[in-house]
Amino acid sequence: MKDVDEPAWVENLKQSFEEMNQHFRVNEVDWVPLELFLTGVDEDKRREFCFLGHDGPGDESIRMYKHCDTRGDLSLDADGNAYNYVWDEEDSDSVGEYEPISRDEALRLVSAADYGPLMFPDELPGPRYPDTAAPLSEE
Repeated sequence: MKDVDEPAWVENLKQSFEEMNQHFRVNEVDWVPLELFLTGVDEDKRREFCFLGHDGPGDESIRMYKHCDTRGDLSLDADGNAYNYVWDEEDSDSVGEYEPISRDEALRLVSAADYGPLMFPDELPGPRYPDTAAPLSEE
């Protein structure tokens, strides 16, 4: 069987993935923040997350997780505090930043209505969307 050279784009793609893996330190898996954040949540729910990597240097990095079913993102610091990444969508040169959010808000975001049912109903107080909690009137 004859050796075939890979096209240049394949090598470029491999290089891009390697650089991304190094930048986000995907091999430095850290489950501690997720365990802290989900204290009291059923262990089966905790297993529904995958680790994406770190955003930022050292221990100050934000740990990024993704829920396997909803595909919702969860960003946590080393102590298990939640953050939401925000940026100016109108400005293509905008560099975003992480803003602290409550545990309840983080659970709502990771549950993402667009992706399916609320994944953590027992952990959230009150209705998910107050304006849609009342029954629809018939016309």
